[in-house]
Amino acid sequence: MSFLYSSIGILIFSGIFLITKHTLLFSVKDYYSNSYNSDYISSKAQQVDKYLLKIIENNKIDLNFNDQICYQLKSKLYNSGLKDKDKFNYFVFPKTKSNHPKIINSCILTDGQHRILIKKNPENYNKYLLNSCILSNISHCKFEENN
Repeated sequence: MSFLYSSIGILIFSGIFLITKHTLLFSVKDYYSNSYNSDYISSKAQQVDKYLLKIIENNKIDLNFNDQICYQLKSKLYNSGLKDKDKFNYFVFPKTKSNHPKIINSCILTDGQHRILIKKNPENYNKYLLNSCILSNISHCKFEENN
């Protein structure tokens, strides 16, 4: 008798599972439509950031201080092949005007659409801090605003 009841239980659970599975498969609703959609994900800006992070994580390379960090990274980025040399238009700007402790005195590398802020980590001069954003009709990143 217990074999009969356990068999019926297994059949009922299997049926519920199959109905649920097929309902989800044949449903036309897109369950991921409300997910976060970003212009940054899978963009050239993300590739550039990954490349620069690989460079600054390499402890054998000393990029100096202040604006020299951006000039050296610009040179390495130019020779990387990530951007066409004919269309390469990253420029180095002096320190950010933000007073935020994490980004104060960061040099800026930008092409007008992608802005990168880099500086030496004040707690460990062998490491660097990199922040970036995609510019959407603005001249600086939102996190640079002084509040």
